[in-house]
Amino acid sequence: CFLPLPLEGSGSMYWICCRKTFCYGCIQSQIEAHRDDLRKAQICPFCRGDYSKYDPVKHPANHLAQVLKLANAGHPTAIQNVARYHFHGEIGLQQDKAEGLRWYHRAVEAGSADAAYNLGKCFWEGDGVDKDRVQALGYFRKAAELGSVPAYCFIGDILIAIGEIDEAMLNCRKAAMCGWSDDTLFSNLRVGFREGFITKDEYAFTLRENQAACDEMKS
Repeated sequence: CFLPLPLEGSGSMYWICCRKTFCYGCIQSQIEAHRDDLRKAQICPFCRGDYSKYDPVKHPANHLAQVLKLANAGHPTAIQNVARYHFHGEIGLQQDKAEGLRWYHRAVEAGSADAAYNLGKCFWEGDGVDKDRVQALGYFRKAAELGSVPAYCFIGDILIAIGEIDEAMLNCRKAAMCGWSDDTLFSNLRVGFREGFITKDEYAFTLRENQAACDEMKS
């Protein structure tokens, strides 16, 4: 459909047959089009391969083997997925946060925004590593540089915590104008407006751009 992908990972799926990411709206459209033959609904619309053989629930071994193959070939999303599988103990792997962190670092080097974002969260929350606000901020900045919109929210939160309010509001506005919407983000924007860190025109423009971005992603 060529619409922008949803910002939250739960709204899209990475198909490892051809390394494409589809929104669930497109996937549902394919299912509806082949309601009488669900086998056809699992045919990748790009490479025409049978995705069902890589189903992570029914065929975890096939799925993991294909993801590892792509990861070892240097594909950023595949490397990030291997990192997640190790870190959380998914797809039949034993949980190993140290190994997961190693793959996350590798994924960042390959250009994965999600991996940089996840490393930022690890350092922010102290998950698998010691809490480190400076490291967290660095990885969130890297994630934003690579295209992660929610990273702007964490950058804003960290900058608010250390008193860098002007830059924090700039990052919160960037997240909102890209279509990110959550209560914490809008609470920060309201406070920024009320306290004079965001002008009336900037606040109104940010809200209009947020709505336009959200509308554009609907499918």
